Amino acid sequence: MSRLGLCLLGLALLHLPGSALALEPVTVSVQGTVELNNENAGKARELALHAGLVEAALAVARRFVPPHVMEFQQERIREALETSAAGFVLTYRVDGPVGARPARADPAQQEFVLGLSATVDASRVRELLRTLGVLRQRGDRASVLLRVGLDPGGSEWAPSLPSSFAHYLTRHLEGEGLVVVDPALRAPGSAQPGSAFDHARSVGADVAIEVGVRWQRHASLGLMGGRAEVRVRALRTDDGSEVALARFEAPAYHADPDEAFARALEAVQAQVAQNLTLQLDRNWRALAAQESGPIELRLLNATSLGQVDAVQKTLRNVLGAEEASLITLAPWLAEIQVKGPLSPGALQDRLVRVVFDGFRLRPVEVSRQRVEVRVETLTDPDAGPGPPSVGGP
Repeated sequence: MSRLGLCLLGLALLHLPGSALALEPVTVSVQGTVELNNENAGKARELALHAGLVEAALAVARRFVPPHVMEFQQERIREALETSAAGFVLTYRVDGPVGARPARADPAQQEFVLGLSATVDASRVRELLRTLGVLRQRGDRASVLLRVGLDPGGSEWAPSLPSSFAHYLTRHLEGEGLVVVDPALRAPGSAQPGSAFDHARSVGADVAIEVGVRWQRHASLGLMGGRAEVRVRALRTDDGSEVALARFEAPAYHADPDEAFARALEAVQAQVAQNLTLQLDRNWRALAAQESGPIELRLLNATSLGQVDAVQKTLRNVLGAEEASLITLAPWLAEIQVKGPLSPGALQDRLVRVVFDGFRLRPVEVSRQRVEVRVETLTDPDAGPGPPSVGGP
């Protein structure tokens, strides 16, 4: 009997004109790859073509979904596309004959590859993502800064806080489509922030989440047993309003007190994560319903139209903006009107992570409908003099 393994290579290259909107058809170049033995070699083209159509639709899906969310959802999206990929592809062109090579997973098997260019209905892909619950409506995806800390509570023994607890909460938030800001991120020139709220506000995150963990020993068991207490509070950085508040407890017993503490946190972490995301989702939707309108993106120290054009293309092609229109162009300044799925804080966080060709963006300020970033030219011995510095590292 033959053994068939379907491998889809993520070699999608988006070819979008600078003025294209997010819902226009998208042309991608992909490779459909299928692994099979010599008995099925005659089916190679048919199977590789199907793999290529699935990969083409999946490539467009990646345009709408952040990488950390796609990591969790890719297999689910692929399964939905397996039976209907051709329905998302408007036209396609095979770029050459089927090629064969040793399979990467098992060199004894052959891997057949077929390159093709496909034009995909981006509107249908986006609707599929919304149907699956992967893609949310504008305003739903907040950026959050999570700080997890230990409160010894004045006890004689302070446990070690397992890193797995914070890691679990972070992965759960990302899996729910929230943009989790790296806690190591600092605004240029800012001092060490004293609270999660100050830290989140300084880096442009929409929500500050403070999780305090405390271990209460059981008096009759000494260090061998007790309960973990977890307190959660989330504040909106725009106005300090509370968007989540909860308290949880879980008991555990073990001869090793650190192990007992770790077990208690493991028992309660799923409940903490689910309750937190439920509150954030409900309250953020309510706030988003009251606020709408485009975001004004200000590029300080912009020195060329090429820099502005690169940012516009990233907004449309990578961050899923429906509109990224240049409204002001002046010496050292460009203003772009952005309509898309990201909140101001999330938009700034995503932009400063991108390294453009010859420059990158540094965070300056975020408000309810405005994002300011500074264009920083990367070191180039052939580059000419740039604009004066406006502060920061």
